[in-house]
Amino acid sequence: MKIQHAFRNYEIKKKMTAAARIKYSFLTWKMRKDFLNMRRQAIKIQAVFRGFQVRRQYHKILWSVGVLEKAILRWRFKRKGLRGLQINTAEEVAQRSQESDTEEGFFRDCRKQAEERVVKAVVRVQTLFRSKKAQQEYRRMKLAHDMAKLEYENLRGLPSDMDACRH
Repeated sequence: MKIQHAFRNYEIKKKMTAAARIKYSFLTWKMRKDFLNMRRQAIKIQAVFRGFQVRRQYHKILWSVGVLEKAILRWRFKRKGLRGLQINTAEEVAQRSQESDTEEGFFRDCRKQAEERVVKAVVRVQTLFRSKKAQQEYRRMKLAHDMAKLEYENLRGLPSDMDACRH
């Protein structure tokens, strides 16, 4: 009876140990699966937010370049830097003295704001092209483009060779 009892206890302990290992393995798998799922979702959220930030920065750069292009085009075609900015002749100075002070102040403020926008745009574009990180990114993108172009040309050339071998 003692031997039977000891044997049964041993068998029960073996089954309990096996059950504990199975439970441990299952819980570990389940926790890992949940963790990986949460990490994947966090990465998606981060990617969406980073994309939003980059698009917002891109729109700022586009605006800056647009302002610069407009100023350059006006300067080329009309020899003006911005609307209303030109060298004043003696006659124009006499006419301006006749205008009211409020209109002069308004136009002066508008001109000043336009100049500030152009300066801000110039600084933004300059920092974009002067930064070391931007230069490195440009080089990386250029290299990737060149490699993709070579690979594409090689792939375009292969089917014609293969067709010649088949015939």
